Amino acid sequence: MRPCSPQELKEKLDKGEDFVLLDVRNDDELARVSIKNCMHVPLDKLDDKLDDLEALKSKEFVVMCHHGVRSQMAQEYLTVQGFKRVRNLSGGIDAYSVQVDPSIGRY
Repeated sequence: MRPCSPQELKEKLDKGEDFVLLDVRNDDELARVSIKNCMHVPLDKLDDKLDDLEALKSKEFVVMCHHGVRSQMAQEYLTVQGFKRVRNLSGGIDAYSVQVDPSIGRY
C-alpha cells in the first residue's frame, strides 16, 4: 500500500476514522513525543505481540516510528503475516511534528 502522509494521518485522526495507529518506537522515544491514542509495540517486540494484533487484522494500520525506517520494516513484516491494509507514515513522527503538529515536539 502507498505510504500515509502526515497530513493524511491528521485528517484520519480528526475524522475519528477506525484504524490502528501503531507506534513501533522504543519506550524512551514514546515517553519523549507521542500521538494520542496510538498502540505502542516496539519493533523488537512485534513478533511477540502478533497474537494481540490478530484481532485487529481487518482494520487499516498506519505504522510509525521516528523517521519511517523501522515502521517500513514493521509494515513489511505485518504484510508477510497476512495483514492486508498496512501503511507506513512517511517521514515518521518527526515529519508529523514538523508538518502538522509542532506542539508534540521533536527529538
